[in-house]
Amino acid sequence: MITIVVPTKDRSEFIIRLLNYYYETGFKGCICIGDSSSGEHLERTKKAIQTIQLKLNIRYLEYPGLTSFQCMEKLVGTIDTPYAAWVGDDDILITPAVEQSVEF
Repeated sequence: MITIVVPTKDRSEFIIRLLNYYYETGFKGCICIGDSSSGEHLERTKKAIQTIQLKLNIRYLEYPGLTSFQCMEKLVGTIDTPYAAWVGDDDILITPAVEQSVEF
């Protein structure tokens, strides 16, 4: 399978959009979110994940105060699938294309 790895910081609206897209398109892989947010953004993201977590395979890790690069370093060690893709919190990979790539 595949893990989509997403570092984020103070951009909960993008993470929520990303999760909704993968839910609506039936994504079957793992989504690993490394969150360096604080305050309101952290709480919004956690709340969104709680409501959708049973429908998606989400690994949510909090890394308060880290930069994106520091967060990425931490996330590398969490990948346990044969394939992985790094995605910005404001980007998405098209679900059917991801599935076709893994099959190939």
